[in-house]
Amino acid sequence: MRVVAAGRPGRHRSVRAAQAAVVAVVVAAGVSISAPAQAGAGRSDRILGLWEVQSIDGSANNRANPTWGKIDTIYPRVGPAWYADGLNEIVDLPSERYVSNRIFNDMDQNLYSPHGVSQWGFVWGQFVDHSIAQRLGRRLVSPPGETRNIAFDNADPMESFRNDIGIIPFDRSRPADDTGITTPRDQINTVSSYLDAAAVYGNSHERLDWMREGRVDGDPRNNGAKLLMPGGYLPRRDTRGDASTAPNMVAGGQLFNTPEKAAVAGDQRANENPALLAIQTLFAREHNRIVGQLPNWLPEQDKFEIARTVVAAEKQYITYTQFLPSLGVDLPRYSGYKPGVDASVTNEFATVGYRAHSQIRGDFRLEAKVGRYSEQTLNRLRELDVEVTVEGNTVKLMIPMGEDAFFNPDLLELLQLGPMLQGVGLRPQTRNDELISNMLRSFPFFIPVPGNPNCSDDPALPPCLPGRNDLGAIDIARSRDHGMPSYNDMRAAYGLPRKSSFKAITGERTESFPADPKLTPGAEIDDLDSLDFTALYDVKGKRTTPAADNAVRAERRTPLAARLKAVYGSVDRLDAFVGMIAEPNLPGRDFGELQLAMWRKEFTALRDGDRFHYANDPLLPLVRAAFKIDYRKSLGDIISLNTDIPRSQLAPDVFRVADAQRKTIPPPNSGERLLPNSRTRALGNLGSAKPAALAALLPPGLALTGTVSRAPRRPRRHRES
Repeated sequence: MRVVAAGRPGRHRSVRAAQAAVVAVVVAAGVSISAPAQAGAGRSDRILGLWEVQSIDGSANNRANPTWGKIDTIYPRVGPAWYADGLNEIVDLPSERYVSNRIFNDMDQNLYSPHGVSQWGFVWGQFVDHSIAQRLGRRLVSPPGETRNIAFDNADPMESFRNDIGIIPFDRSRPADDTGITTPRDQINTVSSYLDAAAVYGNSHERLDWMREGRVDGDPRNNGAKLLMPGGYLPRRDTRGDASTAPNMVAGGQLFNTPEKAAVAGDQRANENPALLAIQTLFAREHNRIVGQLPNWLPEQDKFEIARTVVAAEKQYITYTQFLPSLGVDLPRYSGYKPGVDASVTNEFATVGYRAHSQIRGDFRLEAKVGRYSEQTLNRLRELDVEVTVEGNTVKLMIPMGEDAFFNPDLLELLQLGPMLQGVGLRPQTRNDELISNMLRSFPFFIPVPGNPNCSDDPALPPCLPGRNDLGAIDIARSRDHGMPSYNDMRAAYGLPRKSSFKAITGERTESFPADPKLTPGAEIDDLDSLDFTALYDVKGKRTTPAADNAVRAERRTPLAARLKAVYGSVDRLDAFVGMIAEPNLPGRDFGELQLAMWRKEFTALRDGDRFHYANDPLLPLVRAAFKIDYRKSLGDIISLNTDIPRSQLAPDVFRVADAQRKTIPPPNSGERLLPNSRTRALGNLGSAKPAALAALLPPGLALTGTVSRAPRRPRRHRES
């Protein structure tokens, strides 16, 4: 057998020999390989000169359809678009804020996940979202489409907040070229659809070149294998000197006046909140940890691509074995890569199905030993509206999701990565239903006025104009902007039967308002008392109180179905997003029927249509065999490996709070193609492998020649401890 090892001219023979030994893992004794010229050693786009590198922009994942899942392509649709003129104009439906005030208002009462899903449910969900979807026209990322602000009526009897500018700012997404004229308006996904860890690495070589150690010259292949992480945190835009040459990052909130201090990650939205920035930082550290485990003889580019492959596999593995099961999303058993499946994220999923703002609670809780934080740090945290409580040897921190927490990378460094990540798993997320926290549904912001351009609190300066942002209203507006089907048409598109009444949607007994002395007869929909909570229940079904802060279910003064009917009139005019989250959760799941169907379809396609899915990528077993690097880790494992938080201080499954842990953890083998006759991936176990099995592990275009002979017997070694 002759193996040509990749390497630079003049490198020591032992280096080439080591590379050849790794390649030999998959060809075994007595087997040779032949390859077309374009797959030969020395190719910069192949690991060890052999294994294909996944493209940075999602292109060519599917060989027959190389643009499937690629950046800057149209979101495909599952059902027909719904525009007023069939092409572009938004359908005339009740005002988004009007709907929000009557359907989404939680009256500051938390209802938690009945299955004990921790805050990792929504934090990981956002991390995944930022890897697979970002519409063209998102302000601060790309030029927006037409302005179509959402009306805000301070005189609305159901309005509990003041907005002196009279609108919630909203821009339409930019339309895809040549759509909305003779064919329905379509939208563009500016990131790759695949779960390829694009949130960590980005989708362009230019961004990646800046983020890697080494010089910035437009070619990341001559950089170091590690990501730039001064002090173990993501670099800021001014880390390399001139912030104007750094990659763009969304810089709102605390970063609005200092965008050069934004942390730089693969995804431009990374600074949005401290938990999101923490998970971005964690996986950048994880990349560097994996690089540190690889041998020095490997070229820097090969080390980088191996680490990138493992990180992407870890993200996929956690998504499919922890994240989805925690929410009750079960998928058909994996049966291998299917080249006929388009993994492109659909418009319906990105715009409706994956919207889960109801799961976001309004704060994070952290705990640490007294002495971890200096008094100076604690005082700075207090200035940022963090509630600090010292109880014995423990300091407890409550971080509200207010204006001081958004777009504030300094906050994460003050809190420190380990405690922040540990804290995300301590408390349950809120229930996935129609309620959205007022922290998100009526988030305050201020418009500068002459004489006070920075909106200072100085009483000597003129006050700025208060405004309000409403994520729930924006969710509705975005679905209309993208021409989403009506609720019943969306159900039909996903193979579900239509609903004939509002009570059939919500599962309630009636869709009429009750005769109640606290309500105004005939005007119940405009009576704030209609939203009162009349009973709260804990996870055991016992009555509880608001002060106990442990409710998972509630009764209100009026049925949700009655309020939906009063707002929309007909079920056939119901927004798909509103109808979806109004459905009751199915038993054992955190989703209603429609949302579950949408998640099942999308995540099955993301898995089956990805040639580099962890259960299909032949490089991963080789990396485990040659370098003892295994992607099959839980999120808790990765947190412990990259912070000073011991594994014992994290839940076995961090996606569930302590009292909701599953009795068993899924075994590590989740359907991946194993190396032949090997579960431990030991290098000496390949001698009896069949050529067909070995061929399955080789890169496309490589062929086995010759016959397989028994590997020479080697002296038995004692296992090292």
